[in-house]
Amino acid sequence: MRTLLKRSLLVALVFGLTWAAAIWYWREHDRTPDTDALLLYLLVLPLLILLLIWLGNFLVGMLMAAPATAVAADVAAPAAPPPAPALPPLGVLASALRVPFGQSAAALAEALAEHSIRAALDPELVDDEGFPVMSARVADADDRAMQEEMQAWLPDNGFPALQYNAEQWRALTLAGAALAELAAHASLHRGLGSGSGLAAPPPLQLLLLWQAGWNVEQRSAASLWLRELVAREGWPREAVALDPELAGTASSATPAALIQRLMRQSAAGHPVLAIALAFGSHISEASVDDWAAKNELLTTKQGQGKVPGEGAAGLLLADQVQAALIEHSAPVQLSALEGKREASADAKGRTDASVLRALATRVLQEGGVGAEHVKLVVADTGNRSSRVMETMSLAGALLPELDSADELLQVGSASGTCGAVPFVAALAVAAHQAATLNAPVLCLSNEDPFRRCAALVRPATVLS
Repeated sequence: MRTLLKRSLLVALVFGLTWAAAIWYWREHDRTPDTDALLLYLLVLPLLILLLIWLGNFLVGMLMAAPATAVAADVAAPAAPPPAPALPPLGVLASALRVPFGQSAAALAEALAEHSIRAALDPELVDDEGFPVMSARVADADDRAMQEEMQAWLPDNGFPALQYNAEQWRALTLAGAALAELAAHASLHRGLGSGSGLAAPPPLQLLLLWQAGWNVEQRSAASLWLRELVAREGWPREAVALDPELAGTASSATPAALIQRLMRQSAAGHPVLAIALAFGSHISEASVDDWAAKNELLTTKQGQGKVPGEGAAGLLLADQVQAALIEHSAPVQLSALEGKREASADAKGRTDASVLRALATRVLQEGGVGAEHVKLVVADTGNRSSRVMETMSLAGALLPELDSADELLQVGSASGTCGAVPFVAALAVAAHQAATLNAPVLCLSNEDPFRRCAALVRPATVLS
């Protein structure tokens, strides 16, 4: 549009100057032009000038390109390595959410679509000046009965009584509720039971994404407790595989890294059946005080701060074979890519969406989906303007046909800051919407200062 406008202005300028010069000449010399003169000076001459301008630009471009062409001919560039083959997508069989504005992907998607999500003043948390802070709190995250049951269970399973802080107890409560829902769905596997006539299912991988602050003992004990909850829903306890990296030691794993690892397993011919679960909570005075000391808390003075949040979000993932043994086919398929920014998104400066755009472009290409087929974007973007502008910049450049008001959903505003929960929740919403719209959905992650992720969620039966 901008190029067309420039060209139109150039044509108008050339014709205007030519006509003005011709009329001035005729008036100064008191001449009345005949038909041939009118055609020559008012039509042919301006067209000839425009042709000369075009030829000049063409020749200048050729001359400027010649040196680069000569250098390229003299120095042979090394052959680019062939692109790695795209990994097979995973089937998303179910999702489970426990976030402030939705106990399911459908409920959260509806709240986001209606723009009814607003962080509220917390009834308990206050800042350094005694004013209430904004938070995203889950009403039923404090379950004393669950805490007592787990504390009684730990000594009987080789663990002494461990101390968990208020945030960790809230996170475990939410995680247990979401995990039970996913485990119940996994237990529909037709290979369970001696009378099924089918081979036993592969181990159910329990992949846990921890918020920072859990030590080794706390992770190990909580992992076994969560495995116990899976067993209570009907899956054999001995057939639940806990990833040692995630269960017992500090890990920098991300949802995208886990998805890619499972995709590689599937590509290598290994069966894939897994629950990926993220959970966390920053609903405590400890987090508020820590963020306030670092000037990271959202306050009236710090409009770009973070909102304390909490929640749990999980996905039941499988390859095509395992999906068919639980459902006839996976409702939607998921693939993901991850990258990293060179500069922190928290640094001041111009919004840079280049990494996010490159990842989104590549995940669409590998999925065989044209950008014009994407009907919705779901992101873990929260309230900070740098993240909002980055997401909108990506959507405007890659998907200009989408309505940023109704077709760009930002899950971070529903969950606040709580580790990997917002992105897994965004994936759950994307899976629900892809099945509902019967169209591909692009899912983005840009809340972390450096890490960026783009995921494609598409109906298994829809091809671009």
